[in-house]
Amino acid sequence: MQGLQGWQTFSGVGVNGALFDIWSLMHVLTGTIQGYFIGFLGLCMNALLHVAFEVFEQFYPELFRVNNANANYTGDTILNSIGDVIAFTVGFMLWRLLSGLHGLHGLR
Repeated sequence: MQGLQGWQTFSGVGVNGALFDIWSLMHVLTGTIQGYFIGFLGLCMNALLHVAFEVFEQFYPELFRVNNANANYTGDTILNSIGDVIAFTVGFMLWRLLSGLHGLHGLR
């Protein structure tokens, strides 16, 4: 069942409905890496870029099927997309913490 402009409204076969999952680690890593390269844009702009990615992912889920492991993937629930943005933000803030402690300021 399709919900708000492509988001799934329930969790079922091929639908990622958990707030956090194994892919949350990838979103934390993405936040850290994105912070290193374009952290100078600030948290709000970087989070907006990640939200744009989440929207894109809902309209083109076939681009995010990894081999046969995700062959049934049809998208995420809104709850999972919110969790992905939270995980991204944690990663970005981790980059901020590391850049302050160890001078890993990234590109400017």
